[in-house]
Amino acid sequence: MEKYLQGYVKVILYQNKDNGYSVIKVKVTENTEEINDISDLMTVTGYLPTLRTNELYRFFGDFKEHYKYGNQYNVNKYENIIADSREGLIRYLSSDIFFGVGPKLASKIVDKIGENCIEVIIDNPEKLKEIGINDRKINAIHQALMQNQGIQRVLLSLYDYGFSARVSMAIYNTYYNQSLSILESNPYQLIEDIDSINFKRADEIAMKLDFTLDNEFRVKALVLAIMSKESMSGDTFIENSVLIERVLKDVNRNEYLIDDKKVQKHIDILREEEKIYIIENKIMLQELYEAEESIASDIIRFNPNKPKDNKIDTIIESVSQNIDIDYSLEQKEAIKTALMNPVTVLTGGPGTGKTTVINGIIKSYEKLFEVYDRRKIALVAPTGRAAKRMTETTGYTAKTIHSFLGYDFNGIFTHNREDQLSPKLLIIDESSMIDTLLTKQLLEALVNSVRIVIVGDNDQLPSVGPGQVLHDIIESGIVPVIRLNKIFRQSSDSNLITLAHEVNNNRLPNDTLNSYDDVTYIHTINEISSAIKQIIEKAVERDYEIENIQVLAPMYKGSAGIDKINIVLQECLNPKGPNEIEHHGVIYRVGDKVLQLVNQPREGIMNGDVGIVCDISKSNSTTKISVDFDGIIAEYGLSDLYNLRHAYCISIHKSQGNEYPLVILPMSFSYRIMLKRKLIYTAITRAKQKLIVVGDLKAMKFGVEQIEKSRRTLLKKRFEEIKNRKNYSTL
Repeated sequence: MEKYLQGYVKVILYQNKDNGYSVIKVKVTENTEEINDISDLMTVTGYLPTLRTNELYRFFGDFKEHYKYGNQYNVNKYENIIADSREGLIRYLSSDIFFGVGPKLASKIVDKIGENCIEVIIDNPEKLKEIGINDRKINAIHQALMQNQGIQRVLLSLYDYGFSARVSMAIYNTYYNQSLSILESNPYQLIEDIDSINFKRADEIAMKLDFTLDNEFRVKALVLAIMSKESMSGDTFIENSVLIERVLKDVNRNEYLIDDKKVQKHIDILREEEKIYIIENKIMLQELYEAEESIASDIIRFNPNKPKDNKIDTIIESVSQNIDIDYSLEQKEAIKTALMNPVTVLTGGPGTGKTTVINGIIKSYEKLFEVYDRRKIALVAPTGRAAKRMTETTGYTAKTIHSFLGYDFNGIFTHNREDQLSPKLLIIDESSMIDTLLTKQLLEALVNSVRIVIVGDNDQLPSVGPGQVLHDIIESGIVPVIRLNKIFRQSSDSNLITLAHEVNNNRLPNDTLNSYDDVTYIHTINEISSAIKQIIEKAVERDYEIENIQVLAPMYKGSAGIDKINIVLQECLNPKGPNEIEHHGVIYRVGDKVLQLVNQPREGIMNGDVGIVCDISKSNSTTKISVDFDGIIAEYGLSDLYNLRHAYCISIHKSQGNEYPLVILPMSFSYRIMLKRKLIYTAITRAKQKLIVVGDLKAMKFGVEQIEKSRRTLLKKRFEEIKNRKNYSTL
């Protein structure tokens, strides 16, 4: 039997009118949870619309320990329990829910229709005419029942399909009383309308409803799902013939049901519905087509004030003297180009002085245009860690792009083409990480008069999302591109920097890296985790703090994967002690290094932030974990721990936008599928002082020789069309 709590709602502490999320107090009358210390007045939370005080409900769910509010019952589904006796039904129908229905009329309804009267009236309100009730009152009674019982019936049916309370409420708030009919006639519609439902989930429901593999709704949804998957691998389009081939492979998996002409017909319908865009046999999701079009149009609309050319050189020299930096000719040209053009790209590898040039641009801009209000100079980066590093190196407050654009808790950007931002100068750092959709969002939210400097290393890993925007802008020649080549950081003969540039040229030095001062290679094949453990133990003995040591690996699974390395390093660096907890097989201890996996802007914690567990407290049935993110303390209950993972070892992708004094890079042929030049180059460039490569050098050499395929996008073509159409030219 499914476990539940049953009781009367006594207090509604909070209720979100939009999605029904509620926090209530329930006087428990029945308990099948086999827990004896349940409070007589229990806190219950969940998506609970249309609750009324002093009514009886049955709640299905489980207990949740909230770090601040203690033990709570978290509801997955619920039902209103109406007493099935004549007296209970009369009391319900004569309550203030039903205006104009008193005990006398309520008795008449129950006696005439029977004790199943609620279900009868919901399904056939005309039945009330037999009692002599007029149409107006029939409609009022029916509407009240639908509001209080109809939604419950819908939700209970949605629960039966396996939807959570949150998703069920999202479905109901989208379709209302049509929820079940829409679900059962076309479950694939939910993919488009409900954020958390994907093709696989909709397909499971459709199969239960006996939909065939070649059902037209399914085929169209399959087309969009294949295209969406393609975009998440980085491409913004797919060839028409490839798309048809993949659809046929799925639909005809058991028997021949559909041919290519039928698939093409469905593709053409999707184009007519403006869900996809077809150009030269290349098919794009409509939002990606519109995003590329928007980026191409926006990047040439910016038209800031033009400086007086004869003043720029003098001002750059003045800034150089004031901050005591002797700019090279290359750096001076970079600063000058950024000041003279609406949009400029600044690119270069590690140690080439990008930060020096950024600072020079800011200070020269202030003098040239006499702008001393720091609010007019905006600095942004794609991640919180990259923004923090930008703040530290410039002295100006930098924000994440999401924060800059006013991204809210509902996933909506406050600033857009209708509500634009108006900085005078915008510098975008780590731009190789920014995908097509976010670039579109950023550019359209800026006024025409802004001057933009796009900074990034085009040789690093591209964005996780679709596109390769920085690469396409550089290749298009749509705006001036300044490439910094001369190495300044550390020293021109820095082995760490040299190695990065060698890898970028698809080669490893002939030696085994051991002749380098700041790069070391340790050979091992099968004991990578143990070797890393020994390396870190020695580093700690030499007074390296764990915050300054970072292991980077390409994959999570396997004997040399991130998960295994984290377990080994936790035992090494933070062994078992009195203050620890275990949750779903993962052990957390005070002193653990952890990684935040989702944005929590309200707390100032963002995806990719690394912190240290500073406290684990237990009281009664409540457990609270506190994590220190560079002075910001965030607190987590047990149910929130899915937002964290151990960070002794993290993925190379997650390390982008940050630097570490010591980087340990395992290399193994077990990573073969992931080993590529840009991945290895990106890992090396995360090391600020020292890099230790541990494992198989042959695997590293293999990876360095693997050139990534350029992502398939049409943004460069859009730029070329704009240039031809507008007769646009750059310096």
